[in-house]
Amino acid sequence: MDGIRWFSSTRPVPSHYKRSKETVYIGGRMASVLKGKLILAVVVGLLIGVILGYGSALSRIGSLETRVSTLKGQVASRDAQINTLQGQVTSRDAQINTLQAQVSTFQGQVTSLQGQVASRDTQIAVLANQFAGNLTLITQLQAWLSGNLTRNAQLKAQVSTLQEQVASGDAQIAALRNEVASLQTQLADNVTLAAQLQTWLSGNLTRNAELQTEVWTLREQVGSRDAQIATLQGTVTALEGQLAGNLTLINQLEAWLAGNVTRNVLLQAQVENLTRQVASLEAQLATLQAPDVSLIAISFSRTENTRRLLTDWIGKANRTIYVMVMALTADELADALINAKNRRVNVTVIIDDQYRTSPGSDYGKILNASVDIRSDNSWRLMHHKVMIIDGHILVTGSYNWSAAAEDDNWENVIVLDSTKASAIYQEEFNGIWQQTLPGA
Repeated sequence: MDGIRWFSSTRPVPSHYKRSKETVYIGGRMASVLKGKLILAVVVGLLIGVILGYGSALSRIGSLETRVSTLKGQVASRDAQINTLQGQVTSRDAQINTLQAQVSTFQGQVTSLQGQVASRDTQIAVLANQFAGNLTLITQLQAWLSGNLTRNAQLKAQVSTLQEQVASGDAQIAALRNEVASLQTQLADNVTLAAQLQTWLSGNLTRNAELQTEVWTLREQVGSRDAQIATLQGTVTALEGQLAGNLTLINQLEAWLAGNVTRNVLLQAQVENLTRQVASLEAQLATLQAPDVSLIAISFSRTENTRRLLTDWIGKANRTIYVMVMALTADELADALINAKNRRVNVTVIIDDQYRTSPGSDYGKILNASVDIRSDNSWRLMHHKVMIIDGHILVTGSYNWSAAAEDDNWENVIVLDSTKASAIYQEEFNGIWQQTLPGA
C-alpha cells in the first residue's frame, strides 16, 4: 500500500518515471500482487521450514530422548558407581581416621623418641666427657703404674740383693752349723777326755790316798829308815806335783769346756737370729710379690654426688684421717671431719696459706672443734687433693674441697685400697707436716 501510495502520489516524479495514469495503476496493482505473493511465499516457506524443522526437531528430540535415556542409564550407573565410591570413600575415611589416629600415636611416640634421643645425646655427651676424663685418669694411672713398675723393678733388685744376702746367710748358716757340729764333736771328745781324766784323777787320788797311807805306815814302821823315808818323801812330792799338774789341767779343761759351751750358746743364738732374719726376708719377699692395689670407686663431679662419696668415706674411718687440700670451703666436708673427731678418730689436716682466711673458709670452724688443722707455711702452692684413711684407703684426684668443685668444675676422685700407695702418700704428708706450725 505504501508503494501504491508512493506511485499515486501527487509529488513531482522524475521525468524518467512519468507514465500515464494507466501505467501507474497497472504498476501499482502488479506491485501489490507481487508483494502479496512474496508474502505468501515467505509464509509458505516459513510453514515448510517450520514443518521441516518440526520433523527434524522431532527426530532430534527422539534422538535426544534416546541419548537422554542412555545418559540416564549412564547416570544411574554413575550413581551406583558414585554410591560404591562413596562407600569406598567412607571406608577410606574410616581407614584415614584410623591411620590419622595411628599417625598421632606415632607422632607421640616420635616425640617421645626424640626426647629420648635428646636425653641419650645428653648422656652420650656426658659419657664422652667422662670418657675423656677416664682417658686422662688412665694416662695418670699409666704414669703412676709406670712409676710403680720402676719402683717394682727397684724392689725386685732389692729382693734379688736380699735373696743373695739370704743365700750368703744360708751359706754362713751352713758353715756355722758345720762349725757347731765340729765343736759339738770336739765337745763330746773333750767330755770323754774329761771323764777319762776324772777317772784317772780319781785313780790317782785313790793311789795318793793309798800312798799316803803307805807313807804313814812306813813312817810308823820304818821310823828309823830315814833314807827310805826321804825316798818316799821324794816320791810323794813328785806325786803331789803330778796331782797339782793334773788339777791345773782339769781346771783348764773345765774352763775350755765352759768356753766351748758359751760359744755353742752364742753360735746357737746366731743361728736362731739368722733363721728369724731369713723368715723375715721371706715374709718381706712374699709381701713385695703380692698384689696390693685395689680400685674401690671413681667419681666425676657435676654428674655425680662426689661430695657425698667423700663424706661417706670420712664416716667410715675408724682410726686416722690425714687430709691435704688447697682450700676447704665445703661445709658438709668440714662437718664430717668434725664428726669424725668427735668419734675419737685422729683427724689431721693441711691446707694452703692463702686459703686459710679466704671468704667461706672453714679453717677457723675446724680449728675451734679441736681438729689439728694447719696451713702449709710455705710460699709453694698446696695443690695436693689427698685423704688417707686408716693407713690403707687412699682418696685422690683433682677435686678441691670447695663448692665450685662440686657445682661448677669438671673434677674427678679415685678411691683405692692400697697400703703401699697410702704409705707413700703418708711420707709426703709427714714431710709437709714437719714444716707447719700448730694452730697456723
